[in-house]
Amino acid sequence: MTNKYLELAYKEALKAYELGECPIGAVVVYNDKVIAKAHNLRENKEDPLGHAEILAIKKASKKLGVWRLDGASLYVTLEPCVMCAGAIINSRIKEVYFGAEDPRNGAVKNNLDTFNAFTHKVKYQYLDDKSCSQIITNFFKDLRFNIDITNFKLETKRLLLRHFLENDLYDLYEYAKEPGVGELAGWKHHENISETKKVLEMFIKDKEVLAIYHKESQKVIGSIGIHKRYYPEFGGLKYREIGYTLSKNYWQKGLMTEALDSLIPRLFNEFKLDVLVCCHSINNIRSEKVINKQKFIYYKNKTLKGEKLRYYYLLKEDN
Repeated sequence: MTNKYLELAYKEALKAYELGECPIGAVVVYNDKVIAKAHNLRENKEDPLGHAEILAIKKASKKLGVWRLDGASLYVTLEPCVMCAGAIINSRIKEVYFGAEDPRNGAVKNNLDTFNAFTHKVKYQYLDDKSCSQIITNFFKDLRFNIDITNFKLETKRLLLRHFLENDLYDLYEYAKEPGVGELAGWKHHENISETKKVLEMFIKDKEVLAIYHKESQKVIGSIGIHKRYYPEFGGLKYREIGYTLSKNYWQKGLMTEALDSLIPRLFNEFKLDVLVCCHSINNIRSEKVINKQKFIYYKNKTLKGEKLRYYYLLKEDN
């Protein structure tokens, strides 16, 4: 990527990708300085106006204390839609540079010649950047790939992995209410059974979480999630994030290792995954040991909501 401002917009697009948003980023430049950066937040804010360009324009106007952005330039990873093109015109932005075309919804180079149709004319340049077009292709490929564990079952020596049932409520609550169990997995332990019921309903609806049923005690003692998350570094591949929780009463018995030893090959073979991703709190030594036993490869640290996390991946061919 040769344009430094488009590169900044692309970094914003990566942030959108990780949030499950269409990966579009924008920056506003004034007097050769970046005065605003933004990425798509329409889904997360449930705001139809949450496009990268509009959010960046709002930030730029606030920064300068005026609504007119005369002399400013906007760099965006994807050709603006008609709504964003209108906002660009009305903010009096001088010129726009975009990295990828949008043949279906673009309103600058494709479909509509918006920037030349009104009193204020906006100059534009299509930069034809492959990274900007590829990130959009990858995202929608990720979005369309789904798996369903509803009918999935796996039996090991001591365990049965299956989808959650409504009558698992009290078993789930029994371990979810224990302080320290959820906290190690990134969620707060449950204060009451009503909270657990909502989580159970979500497990059943989303079809992403397996119950760990302990045959000897005849109880559900934990869960393994095969979650849909968005990782641009694996964009275009078939991947899922795996996460797990186990009741304190069953720690240090090798049960999670037993479950994952059997489950992971099935995930690669049955659901045709290319990559499994997992992460743990940097202080969660137990999870780190389990992950290392599965030969996951460490690749980055990241702070998410104030918590430092360590990320790993496992490729199909390495399993």
